[in-house]
Amino acid sequence: MKNSELLPKRSCLLPITLLLATSLLASCSPHKFPMAKVAGVITLDGQPLEGAKLFFSPIGSSDRPYPGPRSTGKTNAEGRFRLTTKDGYDGAVVGKHRVRITTLLETVDPNNSIKVLTVTPEKIPFKYKRGGRLDTEVPQEGLAGLRFDLKS
Repeated sequence: MKNSELLPKRSCLLPITLLLATSLLASCSPHKFPMAKVAGVITLDGQPLEGAKLFFSPIGSSDRPYPGPRSTGKTNAEGRFRLTTKDGYDGAVVGKHRVRITTLLETVDPNNSIKVLTVTPEKIPFKYKRGGRLDTEVPQEGLAGLRFDLKS
């Protein structure tokens, strides 16, 4: 028997490779968690809040220690945002989330790596920084008109 007879034919390798690649990608996908689209508006004292960054972090439990990936968004000039995961999937995991909103943007000084420069100051009042104040439940059908009406 020749060695070439022991190897699989090239025509069989492509389907096998595609099957393996598909199964690996599926196991890494955030879609193993139920996702729902989330979009809305943030205002501060009745005015749209531009440049605010949102972080939606799913809250785990003892039976679900890793509840899924975090979602983020950023408001435009009208204060509107849309959430996505770091992998680019629209929305957030269905369930309860700890929500953090910030306008603070800091960067490292290019001339001194120890010095941090504040690019934009924090506009979000401290009272919204306390845990649980902005917690939000993302239902299966999603949230198309979520509003955060913040007051100074």
